[in-house]
Amino acid sequence: MISIRNLASNLAIAILALLVLLGLAFEVIFALYLSTALEHAYIEFRASRFWLVGLITAVTLCGQVVLVQICILLRRISSDRLLQNSSFKIVSRLIISFFAVAGSSTAVLVWLMAMQALPGSVFVMLIVLICISMAAGLVILSLKDVMRVAVKSKDELESVI
Repeated sequence: MISIRNLASNLAIAILALLVLLGLAFEVIFALYLSTALEHAYIEFRASRFWLVGLITAVTLCGQVVLVQICILLRRISSDRLLQNSSFKIVSRLIISFFAVAGSSTAVLVWLMAMQALPGSVFVMLIVLICISMAAGLVILSLKDVMRVAVKSKDELESVI
């Protein structure tokens, strides 16, 4: 019999996998299309196609790494293996990945500012993305310590039993 936890985890994994695939399509098709369209529409981007594609791809790739790490943790939850010492490496990679999203988004922001081609809506979107990514990384960093206590308590309880 499948539990609600397993059903929710599997559904979330399927959704996240779809998002990863959409990210791949974005990197392959849309990033190139967007850079070409911007290159033709704005004189500021004419000599910067490589930078534009690279920066957009970096943000997308970092986001995909976040999604994959979350999928791995969800798989561990559904198989009752989350509270193991080996999970700390995955959680650490997730934290680093969130900070990488914030860093790559900051690079896009700085680059667009340097190009003097930063519309207000894009500025707000990037600031929100940077803040959410930083907050998520910091929250998960805090939860990592809670997880460490839970693993230690679980190990102590198993040694008594």
